[in-house]
Amino acid sequence: DAPVEAEEACATVRGRLVAIGAIEQGMFKPKRVFAG
Repeated sequence: DAPVEAEEACATVRGRLVAIGAIEQGMFKPKRVFAG
């Protein structure tokens, strides 16, 4: 995979938003995680 340059990123599961955060050192670092 190529490096990603983005200030913000999000994670989804089955189309539902579960976390927002950033890409740091090639890894997703969540800043806010949603439950439920």
